[in-house]
Amino acid sequence: MERTDITKEGVLNLLKVCLSKTNFKTEAEFDAFKTKILSLLIRIYGEDNSATNGIKSFKFTVFYVHGMNLKDMQIKAKSIVENYIEEIENIGLPPITINEIAPSVNVSTINTNTQNQENNINITLILEELRKELKGTQFDEVNDIIKSQDDQKTKLEKLKEKLESFGKDVLAKVLSSLLAKGIVSAVALI
Repeated sequence: MERTDITKEGVLNLLKVCLSKTNFKTEAEFDAFKTKILSLLIRIYGEDNSATNGIKSFKFTVFYVHGMNLKDMQIKAKSIVENYIEEIENIGLPPITINEIAPSVNVSTINTNTQNQENNINITLILEELRKELKGTQFDEVNDIIKSQDDQKTKLEKLKEKLESFGKDVLAKVLSSLLAKGIVSAVALI
């Protein structure tokens, strides 16, 4: 699926900012670099993959430890960022893969004739819209509720409470975006 949440140009610009931060000399400068690059890579590739795991394990040292000193760290950091720039310039952004959330949810409704009507709503698309509109931590909170082992009623109550806490403006943006894109039909909302 083509990405609409981030642009190639935006990612390249942020990677170039990260590249300018690879001449860190202090632990604070290193932490700022690591936080910036890790945040960007998580947004592009997801939380648990080789790109983000490699950066997470990257530790600051000014002394010769594990075959690396400060200069080696700077070279490694620069090389990592340059590789991502080259990859994205030549290949593009990776497709959206949201593998840590459920791919679909069956929603059952009973109409006035007491017939069961099964509507299969692709929750992945809905969650993509939520991801666009919510802050990262807000999305994580919603996703945690969805993935929880709670029963359906408890999940519904927790989701309602959590979404209400984000404010009506956020909910209105998400719902209008979903309706405009035809992801959720009016029938499914009834």
